[in-house]
Amino acid sequence: MADPSPVSFFDRPNSYVGRSPTRPNAKRHLAGRGNFVDDIKLPRMLHAAMVRSPYAHAEILSIDVSEAKALPGVVSIITGDDLEGVCKPVVGVLVHLEGLRSPPQMPLAHGRARWQGEPVVAIAAT
Repeated sequence: MADPSPVSFFDRPNSYVGRSPTRPNAKRHLAGRGNFVDDIKLPRMLHAAMVRSPYAHAEILSIDVSEAKALPGVVSIITGDDLEGVCKPVVGVLVHLEGLRSPPQMPLAHGRARWQGEPVVAIAAT
């Protein structure tokens, strides 16, 4: 008996590729009445921002956060040095590509920014 032909990605059950699914919240969003995470306001809530490296393969010689810490509303500033010894590097794994792993990576660049846009500093502020 011959193997059944594989089902195309477009013909798989529950595939949205090539289809126009109905969106029950479309009218609300089109009318500007949608609720988003950014709309949530809670007491003592902080916002986080990342400073990202503008360069790939950039050696980080030093980071001076003194001016930023003095700004009103800034609660905390964290660099890769602050995370050293607190966090373990993360290794990304793609389950559909067996054996493929990313190099170990810290949440914030430490010593070297490996790619353009890699987070270097995290800032929490009101």
